[in-house]
Amino acid sequence: MGADLQTQQDLLAMARSQPTNLTTEQIQRMVTELGSGKDRLLAAAPERKQPLHESLGLALAFDVKKRTVVVESQPSCTYGECPRGDLNPHAQ
Repeated sequence: MGADLQTQQDLLAMARSQPTNLTTEQIQRMVTELGSGKDRLLAAAPERKQPLHESLGLALAFDVKKRTVVVESQPSCTYGECPRGDLNPHAQ
C-alpha cells in the first residue's frame, strides 16, 4: 500500500508543478505504477470502496439489452471548490 500512496503523492506533485502536457513516458509510468492498485480495489470490501465512489460521484447504469454499463462521474471537487486550491494558475 505504501507504493500506491507514494505514486498518488507523485501524481499530485506532478499535477501541481507541471502545467504542461504529460509525455508518453510519464503517462505509461503512471499507468504501470497504478495497475497493481486495480486488483486491490477490485478485491476490497464494498464498505471500504464506498468513500472513493462517493468522492468520485460515480453513477452506473446497466443496459440489459446492450449488455453495457454506462459510467458517469461528477467528482465532489467542483469548479472553485477544490480543497487542493487552483490547479490551473493560468485561469482568468
